Amino acid sequence: MNECIIEGIMPEFFEQYRNEVESMFTLIYDDEMAKKVAREEGKEEGREEGKELGIAESLEILQSLKDNKPTHEIASKYAVSIEQSEKFRLYTATVSA
Repeated sequence: MNECIIEGIMPEFFEQYRNEVESMFTLIYDDEMAKKVAREEGKEEGREEGKELGIAESLEILQSLKDNKPTHEIASKYAVSIEQSEKFRLYTATVSA
């Protein structure tokens, strides 16, 4: 607002209504609230991206199991434990039976 007055951009208006304009900016823009909203939006985007990646990777693991790839190879390629890879194998055997 001060910069507008110095630059000659609506100086009379800003001088006359300084308090009202400051109050409006305080009510309209809350820095902490803006940061909070941005963080929440980022978290939501991250969750959505994580779901998509998780589903894609699970499908790849299932295809590897279907192709009878060794458990240790699946575990290594997808950064899961051998136990988790075995659980996938047992689950797919149960489901396809």
